[in-house]
Amino acid sequence: LDGLLKADQREMNARVLAHLKFLAAHSGVDPEKVAAIGYGAGGDVCLQMARNGMRGLDGVVAFHPFFRIRPSNPPIRKASARVLVCDAREDPYVHLSKGKVEAFENEMASVKTDLKIVPFPDAMQSFTVPGADRIGEKFRIPHVYNAKADTRAWGLLKAFLGDLWKPPGSP
Repeated sequence: LDGLLKADQREMNARVLAHLKFLAAHSGVDPEKVAAIGYGAGGDVCLQMARNGMRGLDGVVAFHPFFRIRPSNPPIRKASARVLVCDAREDPYVHLSKGKVEAFENEMASVKTDLKIVPFPDAMQSFTVPGADRIGEKFRIPHVYNAKADTRAWGLLKAFLGDLWKPPGSP
């Protein structure tokens, strides 16, 4: 499904907008404070939302994404969402392909994105997913949970969201 949605940007945008509209209508949601959080391929979807300049989106956090982002259609000049990426530096899906992260950074810079990429040097794909080791071993894929990195990433997420929505004039 992820591959199909990414291939059809219009369909992906329509589904994400439908989700945002649904959430904004919920009584427990402040529609003025919306962020998207994604893991792996879901992180790529969130990053694409930021890259496309999706209205109503204040921030995006992506954990161990694959960095598969495309230019928006129609083109935009400036993205509005702030972006935090927790990058698993030992992820062979990403880091065996030289230049993937740099191409992502350049693409996000082309729309003046407020972007911060935090490296996790000893982390692999799914480092935030307890039990990923068992799946990795069973299917012989490089998915490994890292409790220390997971805790650090969660702290960065909380700080990012706190800073994103801190009251005006507060330190």
